[in-house]
Amino acid sequence: MENLYKQLDREKLEALVEAQERIDKLELDEMFKFLVSQIIKTLKIERCSIFRVSLRSETVYLIAGEPKNGHGLGMSFSFKDLGALKEVIENKSHLLITEPWRDERMQPTKELIYYKRINAILFVPILARNEVVGVIAVDATNEKKSFSQEEIYFCLTLSNLVSLLLERDFVHQEREEKKALMILGQAAAEAAHRMRNPLVPIGGFARRLARKLQEPEYKKDAQIIVREAERLESILEGLLKFAKPKKLKVVLSDINEIIKEAEKITVEGLIKDKKIETQLELDSEIPPLLLDPMEIRGVFLDILR
Repeated sequence: MENLYKQLDREKLEALVEAQERIDKLELDEMFKFLVSQIIKTLKIERCSIFRVSLRSETVYLIAGEPKNGHGLGMSFSFKDLGALKEVIENKSHLLITEPWRDERMQPTKELIYYKRINAILFVPILARNEVVGVIAVDATNEKKSFSQEEIYFCLTLSNLVSLLLERDFVHQEREEKKALMILGQAAAEAAHRMRNPLVPIGGFARRLARKLQEPEYKKDAQIIVREAERLESILEGLLKFAKPKKLKVVLSDINEIIKEAEKITVEGLIKDKKIETQLELDSEIPPLLLDPMEIRGVFLDILR
């Protein structure tokens, strides 16, 4: 972030203190609305808005602004249509545009700039985890020609306060998610163990019946029980892996040898009885790879099954 250690006048310092006290108690949308009103009141301007940024879809959404009837709240815009916003997002730095009616980056909004008599626009990014999640846009209109360094630093400091709050919320959210996953994992392990106990004898008795029964119809029914019991055992094995994640043992390994082992196990265990032929076509040029042989073999076993 830019150097924020600049001296601000008393009014702006008081506004920052108030903002710090207030934004910590507000929901995200309410916090953005408060920021807009705080900037307008402190800088004595008429227009300010906040965009939420979606990096994945390269879209910005207008989520807060004053005056409320002059912004088109809820509208979305593509990065490619707003060159100035795109530049702020890519550089992760503020941008002051003077004479915006002449600036090519503001071309799509030129009509609005003339109509609202906008003389300068200040864009300030809101960052979280080193990514731009929002952009504050502040307009200098009518008699106000531009923004002083002091006014710019005031907006930057406000943005920094929000960024710190968002960072804290992300950390808290991650902790809660880890806690929930731990509880879910324990519950999954308990359920898997309880379900596995009756499955073992069911599968064993079904296999015995399938071998002894002579009538094709009953033999087929027994084979279905065996197959479904195996499927349930596979599901439970996956649950147990989720509940108790293993530490990877990464070593240099020959991927072709791992594939051969998986194919051999599958042929002997499943494919052979079904009269299915397999043929391996392996690339001898693949160099040794850093991986966990047991985990990768399990992946190929799942694919072959």
